[in-house]
Amino acid sequence: MDDVVAKVDDVAAKVFGPLYAGRRYLRTHELIAIGVASNRRTLANLVKRGDLPAPIRLGRLLLFPAQAVAARLIEAQDAAPSKDGACIVRG
Repeated sequence: MDDVVAKVDDVAAKVFGPLYAGRRYLRTHELIAIGVASNRRTLANLVKRGDLPAPIRLGRLLLFPAQAVAARLIEAQDAAPSKDGACIVRG
């Protein structure tokens, strides 16, 4: 079990960078800072389309599961690489 957790943490660190390594959840402003979306409305649209997992709501706070977001971003990069070679996944 610890190997699986370590592997997931490695993937999350590669996708989000070392600052967010080991995090279970990411807040809305953190996803915006990483560059997943430019604002809350865009995040809501990504969730609605199924490009991001649904967040967990705690009062007014929205928490996105970090591993699920990392997996979706990797899937999106593999499915449709851009023409200029740029990608949304860091690492």
